[in-house]
Amino acid sequence: LEPCAHQGKTPPCAPALVAAGVRRVVIAIPDPDQAARGGAELLRQAGLDVELGLERAAAAALNAPFLWNLRRPDRPFVAIKVATSLDGYLADAAGHSQWISDEEARAYVHWLRAGFDAIAVGRRTADADDPQLTVRGPLVPRQAPRRVIFARSGRVGEQLALVRTAHEV
Repeated sequence: LEPCAHQGKTPPCAPALVAAGVRRVVIAIPDPDQAARGGAELLRQAGLDVELGLERAAAAALNAPFLWNLRRPDRPFVAIKVATSLDGYLADAAGHSQWISDEEARAYVHWLRAGFDAIAVGRRTADADDPQLTVRGPLVPRQAPRRVIFARSGRVGEQLALVRTAHEV
């Protein structure tokens, strides 16, 4: 994001860059927060070379939850993850749905999970797959995502891993 030009929880970044003698700053996306923006202009006025827009799409994707929260604080940021086979099915020919994606894809999913406040599935998926709905691997999330099951009846099986481990997460 654009270096900020305001005093918030921390001092403004843009004046610190000027004071440090930085000569060129590359910014992917301007700060969408009205209070924080203005750093790019402050840097230009101080004589720094400022480039804006490099890797804009990648930066927007990386910061999607933050950007969404600024635009729609009344709505949660939601993403859907679906692993499908090349022919569009959710399971293999024998009907097994676990691990149709490879290890690299699963590691990426856990990296994504670490940035969300909750992970959810429907009751039928919970019954069929018995998912843990946790973040696993080397990445430690700032807080463990809440685990959610959507069930019309409001009932889920006590045998499910996420029910049995509810006291641990």
